[in-house]
Amino acid sequence: EGSHRPHPPGTVVQRRYGDCKDKTLLLIAMLRELGIDATPMLVSLRNPRLPARLLPSPDVFDHVFARVEIGGRTFHLDPTRLGQRGELETMGPVLEGASALPVLAQSNELVLLTTPNARELATNELREEFTLGSLDGDAQLAVRRVWRGGAAEVLRVVFGRMTPEQLRTQSTVDYE
Repeated sequence: EGSHRPHPPGTVVQRRYGDCKDKTLLLIAMLRELGIDATPMLVSLRNPRLPARLLPSPDVFDHVFARVEIGGRTFHLDPTRLGQRGELETMGPVLEGASALPVLAQSNELVLLTTPNARELATNELREEFTLGSLDGDAQLAVRRVWRGGAAEVLRVVFGRMTPEQLRTQSTVDYE
């Protein structure tokens, strides 16, 4: 039963632990308390497009997240996804192009997960400024790199686990 039925939100808070079902139910309960419409969405992490090609089966889905409706806009929030934070409008898409099943009594149709501005949300900006005071003097290179969207979420986790020395090495490897 534990593989299919989420634990009550109070239990998840008390234990400070939960899987995707537990955390999604907790998130949805909190959002609904705030008057925000939220729906659990079943997906396949193993093969996000597979459910659309198969007959209905409970074994197709292995993950759940929340679809949130705010001000006429739809956002997908995955409470188990590390690094997902910031403004709703700038978060990276969750499983773009996947087939998902809303967990609603009146719904039995898969929906395609799409984000109209997905390309705008996944950006990687690099700014390099080279300053040379004189031909025989020292030069200075200032670099600023900004990632947004899914790549930023992954890098928040990866960089957060690095030592200062590893970060320094990673940051300068392209310039060594």
